[in-house]
Amino acid sequence: MSRSSEGSNAAWFIAGLAVGVAGAILFAPRSGRETRESIAGAASRGREFADRKRGDVAEFSRSVVDQGREFASAAKDAIDKGRERLSDLSPSRPKETPEAS
Repeated sequence: MSRSSEGSNAAWFIAGLAVGVAGAILFAPRSGRETRESIAGAASRGREFADRKRGDVAEFSRSVVDQGREFASAAKDAIDKGRERLSDLSPSRPKETPEAS
């Protein structure tokens, strides 16, 4: 699918969701006050859930970054050891001296 088609699908989904929510509120079997309290409670629970998830994601992100740093450090050490071993294995070359003219 193209990007414009995906955006259009998302817009239609959100529009349908809004119509569904509006219909549910209009035809709710509760009074206006009860419906407002219910909506406020659901919004509060939603905020609390989002806050918890935001903390979980932040903690997970820190963990991934720390693991990435450890991996990078281990890779750097391995590369340094490899270079060191390679230089030990390569035949030593005599130093080149400039030729006298």
